[in-house]
Amino acid sequence: MSEHEPDGGARRWTRGVAALWFCLGLVVATLPGHAARTVEPGVNTSATHTHHHHHDHGAGCVSCQAAALTRIDGGGMFPNNRTQQAQQQAGNFEVAARWSFTATDGFNTGNQGSPITLTWGFINDGTTINGAAGEPNAGSELINFLDDLFDNDSTGGSDLTQRAWFGYFESAFGRLAALSGVTYVYEPNDDGLTLNGTINPSTLGFLGVRPDVRIGGHPVDGSSGSNTLAYNYFPSGGDMVIDTDNSVFFGSTFSNALRLRNVLMHEAGHGLGFRHVESNNSSQLMEPFVSTAFEGPQFDDLLALHRNYGDALEKNGGNDTVSDALPAVALGNGAGWAVGTDADDATRIEPFQTDFVSIDGLNDTDVYAFDVLDAISVLDVSLSQVGPTYNVGPQNGEQSPLDASSLNDLVLEVLDAAGNPIAVSDGAVAHADEAVTGLVLETGSYFLRVSGTLDAVQVYTLELGLDEPIVVIDGDYNASGDVEQEDLDLILQNWGVPFELVSAGWVSQRPEEGIVDQAELDAVLQNWGDNASPGFSPGALPEPGVVVAAAGAFVVVSRRRKMWG
Repeated sequence: MSEHEPDGGARRWTRGVAALWFCLGLVVATLPGHAARTVEPGVNTSATHTHHHHHDHGAGCVSCQAAALTRIDGGGMFPNNRTQQAQQQAGNFEVAARWSFTATDGFNTGNQGSPITLTWGFINDGTTINGAAGEPNAGSELINFLDDLFDNDSTGGSDLTQRAWFGYFESAFGRLAALSGVTYVYEPNDDGLTLNGTINPSTLGFLGVRPDVRIGGHPVDGSSGSNTLAYNYFPSGGDMVIDTDNSVFFGSTFSNALRLRNVLMHEAGHGLGFRHVESNNSSQLMEPFVSTAFEGPQFDDLLALHRNYGDALEKNGGNDTVSDALPAVALGNGAGWAVGTDADDATRIEPFQTDFVSIDGLNDTDVYAFDVLDAISVLDVSLSQVGPTYNVGPQNGEQSPLDASSLNDLVLEVLDAAGNPIAVSDGAVAHADEAVTGLVLETGSYFLRVSGTLDAVQVYTLELGLDEPIVVIDGDYNASGDVEQEDLDLILQNWGVPFELVSAGWVSQRPEEGIVDQAELDAVLQNWGDNASPGFSPGALPEPGVVVAAAGAFVVVSRRRKMWG
């Protein structure tokens, strides 16, 4: 059974073809009696393809096939000399593995949630690719295939960055990098080792010699029926093989070659360690069917990226501690700042959206620096756990609802310049939003720290705003800024009257219960002639670092305002 998005983008079957034992890339496959489709505006995809059974042997790469509902792949291929069991992690968004060695990082790739740098590049045409999808061993012909496909006259010679098609690959890897802690760097060199999925010291990526992710292509299984589009190995391999039989599929330049770019990003997802997922009410990049209804990673894919490699702010030292906090944003009263503003309750992520932040698990913290410019300010800050609810499960497995806004239970802290907490919000209600409001701060440097109490990834939005304090004097019941005759008149006119019934002129300091009596008169008499002019004594304000409340003759409150952003 197939489903279609309202915009006509192809979806997947509720139950897909069994995963291949190798990482077959994009496989176009159909269920008995159903045509598979990749639907694009203006593209006729009426051909019906036959269904082929494949078997999952628990190791190898992920194969992606092309057909009407274009099936992307069998779920990812483990390197030939590594077992699935050795690589498998707990089922977090179908994360199967992560890189333990890269050409840039060496063995310093950290743990779950740590950022990494991967090099990528092309093997030379003629370099042997050992067939992993049932095809014979053969030399790569990808470069010539792409030149012919995109009418390239080999401009640039050996400098592939000058090719007309190079930008499609660069765009695909760049999009994954923009949303995560993964940095992709193009490596122009390759020493011609056979691409066979074997991982050992002699085949690992090496700067100036060969990339971590080597890309080649040769004929795999033709372009009709249930056929392979590409396949990819899991870490610490990540090599990609494109089926050069599929010239019609890959030759589409619709939406800046979206077919090719979505295949590349999907396969690169396997190269980052992600298996297939399936969802009957959302669209995700790592589902086993190609779609042009969206571009690149969607929300479930984002969770996998962040869980395995952190968000984009984890790069370049990250922001886990006060010393590593991002450069401070300087704010005066009336200003605000926010991060994570592209996240909402939709599963769809648009190609222009990049501002997503998260806590990747129990050991992750995010620290943001800010400077208060004015002599005295009132801080309001809110932390919102963000994410849609959708059904999701492993390929051919059971789906269940996932509330992406309640995966972790986050904690918000405000820290002073030394990194000491001066306010904490950790509400009694699990998974609820957190906030610190009305916190008085003086000029200086401060930090916001976000952490989680559970070992789960959680996307969030953080907003802060600063306002000037409003000084209200006890006894200034008409809020004129002075304690004067008009305030005394309000006392006399409303003596003994319940506060809910006092006259309209009484606009400030109206308790919710009680009557106007001696206490209100004393406040007027004790503060007679006082005013809230700019010359007031700062000593009358609450100490910085406390939440605003009544203090002596003065009450300081922050203006009620919409949070920044």
